[in-house]
Amino acid sequence: LTTDSFLACLSYALTTEKEEVMGLLLGDISQNNDGSLVSTIVGISILERSDKRKDRVEISPEQLTCASKEAEILSQDLGYNIRVIGWFHSHPHITVLPSHVDVRTQASYQMLDPGFIGLIFSCFNNDESSNRGRIEVIAFQSMEINQNNNNNNKNNSYMQDVIQTKFEQIDVPLNIVRTPIISPRLLEKIASIQEPLS
Repeated sequence: LTTDSFLACLSYALTTEKEEVMGLLLGDISQNNDGSLVSTIVGISILERSDKRKDRVEISPEQLTCASKEAEILSQDLGYNIRVIGWFHSHPHITVLPSHVDVRTQASYQMLDPGFIGLIFSCFNNDESSNRGRIEVIAFQSMEINQNNNNNNKNNSYMQDVIQTKFEQIDVPLNIVRTPIISPRLLEKIASIQEPLS
């Protein structure tokens, strides 16, 4: 995660303490010699809220299409492949750990792309020992929990099987890579951040 992308995500997370906000992560995914995946996040796409529930965020197909177009433009600017590789959202006044909804949402994105990554920014929390504000960030993916429930009911549809599947969070190492300057594109994003929901 580049420093400027981190600052853009954090700035957006700090726009409101009343509801969660979200966006998409732009970058690329490469594979190490040992087979592990490395996601390099170099940009973000800020999304407007579509769900009126304060503790829920959703990505519409239209928003995903717009983010993909942003990634194409960024690819042209940088001269290498950039695509949508993840999502981020805020957890105001609550733990940084993903909820069961977050874990299931992440799992659904990973069905489309196994390298898809999730970031959560927990903000507006106080450290009780120092009485200072505390901000935490976590990177995570989801993993199916193995279940030996011998459900051989042939009447279940594929979607029923997916809905009944249980997932758990996997912590992903997060490295914030110092960038010497804030990219003009991300600086514009930060400057254009407004109230997330009218």
